[in-house]
Amino acid sequence: MKYDLIQCSNFYVCDQSKGGDLFSGNKFIKNKYILKIKKKNLISIGSKYSNHCLSLAFYSKKINVKFIYLLVGLSKNKLFNIKKYPNVRIAKQFGSKVIFLNKGDLYKKVEFYKKKYLNYRWIPSGGHNKQAIRVYSNFAYNFLLKNYNVIRKLEWILITIGSGTSFFGFLNAILKLNLKIKLIGVTVFKTKKQFLELATKTYSNNDLKKIEIIDDYHGKYGKKLKYDKFFTKKFYSENGISIDPIYNIRAVRYLYKNKLKNGLYINTGGCSNIIKK
Repeated sequence: MKYDLIQCSNFYVCDQSKGGDLFSGNKFIKNKYILKIKKKNLISIGSKYSNHCLSLAFYSKKINVKFIYLLVGLSKNKLFNIKKYPNVRIAKQFGSKVIFLNKGDLYKKVEFYKKKYLNYRWIPSGGHNKQAIRVYSNFAYNFLLKNYNVIRKLEWILITIGSGTSFFGFLNAILKLNLKIKLIGVTVFKTKKQFLELATKTYSNNDLKKIEIIDDYHGKYGKKLKYDKFFTKKFYSENGISIDPIYNIRAVRYLYKNKLKNGLYINTGGCSNIIKK
């Protein structure tokens, strides 16, 4: 997959949605290693909005293996309308099996299914594992290197943080290229303290001087906030790029709120979650 650097009015964008391609984005980049390792049935976990689910369903179908998706936070009942959630719907169309899990005693339920499907390859939520970080780090490095003459003059790189795989991928690339640039991550799950506790297990204090973690929107994954529609429409009208309302909208709000200029925004995709108006 090739991604170009897009110049906007006050900043640049790496648009991993590739202009609206359904089967693109950071989850398709980081999970692509599955095509190169030993073929094995897959099992993973996530939400009703998960692009991770869509990418695994896509790759599973491509290599002709089974995929089981543990859908968290919902019960299989009449209230669940699969048509509202394209990633889950398309996954089922690809032949994936969806198992509904409510949040009560979630750890025990997940362990139960991991043991039940012991011969399946377990992929963590969001695809966060060493293989995915290595693949995404390589992508980030090649992207920054390709556009080095522009990137070296910028002040910041902005990205939304979910599991952290994409954020750590860009951090690894920045460190490898010795770029003097700030990596800003806007979390949608963890608090700043929680995320830094995770980061300190791998990175030195000196490495972490390169980053800034914003947790104004932690816990807001998939939530509808006032003015979300305004900012998604504003971003599209100014830059011609659609932003998903589940995940990437959080970094976009931060970008506008702080009037950021002279940097690079990473739009990680998620086109299937974009609500057509």
